[in-house]
Amino acid sequence: MRKLQRFAAAEQRVDWWRVITDLERAQWSHERLAAECLRSKGWVDGVKNGQSEPRFHDGLILLKIWSDVTGKCRLEYPAEGKRQPVGIAAG
Repeated sequence: MRKLQRFAAAEQRVDWWRVITDLERAQWSHERLAAECLRSKGWVDGVKNGQSEPRFHDGLILLKIWSDVTGKCRLEYPAEGKRQPVGIAAG
């Protein structure tokens, strides 16, 4: 029981704002994300702005899209409180 508590505490919450922002930078609109999740554009807006948390299945869909678009493993998701370097596009 004690190990389970430590494991759960070690997990980090997904930073949905950064996930959706990464997808926006890759030209994914809120409408397109909503269509992929079978949700409304307003739902995507709410997730990005922290007004709502996606359900498990919807979160998996968003992380799958993010993983495919960024080329990163789903386990490398942006997490709250975890700083990541900002990529600068070569001009």
